[in-house]
Amino acid sequence: DLSPAIQDFTQGILHNRRFKEAYLARADAWLKLGHTEGVIEDYNTVIGLYPTAHDVYTLRGIFYIQQGDIDLALADFTTAIRHNPNDAQAFNERGKIYFQREDWNLALSDFNRAIAIDSDFAEAYYNRGQVPPIQFKSRDLDALNLSLADFTAAIDLEMIEPYLLRGATNYYLENYEDALSDLVKYEVLVEPLSNRWQPLLTELADKLDSNTFTWVQALAKSEAGAYDEAITDFDTYIARNPNSAEAYYQRGRAYVGDFNSRDALPDLNRAIELDPEYVEAYFWRAQARLTTTAGELTSRERSLAAIDDYTSVIVLDPRHTDAVWKRAYEYFQLGSMRSDRDPAYLPLAINDLTALIELGEESYYDMRALTYLEMREYELALADFETDEANGALQSSYIRDQKR
Repeated sequence: DLSPAIQDFTQGILHNRRFKEAYLARADAWLKLGHTEGVIEDYNTVIGLYPTAHDVYTLRGIFYIQQGDIDLALADFTTAIRHNPNDAQAFNERGKIYFQREDWNLALSDFNRAIAIDSDFAEAYYNRGQVPPIQFKSRDLDALNLSLADFTAAIDLEMIEPYLLRGATNYYLENYEDALSDLVKYEVLVEPLSNRWQPLLTELADKLDSNTFTWVQALAKSEAGAYDEAITDFDTYIARNPNSAEAYYQRGRAYVGDFNSRDALPDLNRAIELDPEYVEAYFWRAQARLTTTAGELTSRERSLAAIDDYTSVIVLDPRHTDAVWKRAYEYFQLGSMRSDRDPAYLPLAINDLTALIELGEESYYDMRALTYLEMREYELALADFETDEANGALQSSYIRDQKR
């Protein structure tokens, strides 16, 4: 019920008729309630009070689009840009209007400008990747590769909708495995493919052999978090390829993702048997060992088993910072946090944390300081806390109190 909130915003406005944030908050509440008259009235009031408020023009423009008033929206985005030439959202929204009107040059110009202003603007990359749409019909390789780069940038910025068009782009570029992976991820993360796109999957099934199709589909489902479905596909693949270390490893990872460490461990064990130098199999077996309840191991025994695996990782790849950090953390837990703690593990944690810092991971000064603190090495802890700007002042004060 947003009525109390609206009453509060109204009271704030009555106390201060120029209270911009209260008007905007009330407009947002009106919008959620579907009270369009209230929304536009509040936006208009703010613009009347603050004629150069570019952000409000952008908000009102977005509202106009929702109402189907495209010309009014275009005017507002243009006004927003005039008042603030660095309003990336206004450029992106105006570019979408130009795109709908098939004015490709203006659309591309606005999306370029939005990205130049904000290089992390995922939607602008996604929109730019679709301009001009002719590349999908003409199979223009240069244009398709530009689109591919934009869709990838949007996905890297954690936007999931571009998987569909990146999948189609990969298909036209004859990157068939990548195309299948993208389309499967789209179906898992967004929605089932529409009738327009479903034939692509059928064509990919013809272009890829059955083994490859099953493998790529399984990996994509696992990466997208559809672990049960992925495990079923990995079952099929392993039945055909019983000596594939990677297949056992990937199914083991899927089991870990599905919070099923009991079934993950045999797969990760098998992967290591088939390939004793499989670094990531050791790493993920450590993760499984920490969470398994099989065999009724104590918490301490699980930590020690995980440490063995992290050590194997580090022997094979001394720069594997994730393994070094996780081993350091387990040493810290064994040395300070458990009822059966043994302080002898703390220097081992220090060794790993020091190794991380020497590898350029400066964020671990803070954790090393905490470990020194557990060891009552106050001067060393103080030096590390003062190196770590994030927590230095507060922790340094605490240590000085402890020393007293």
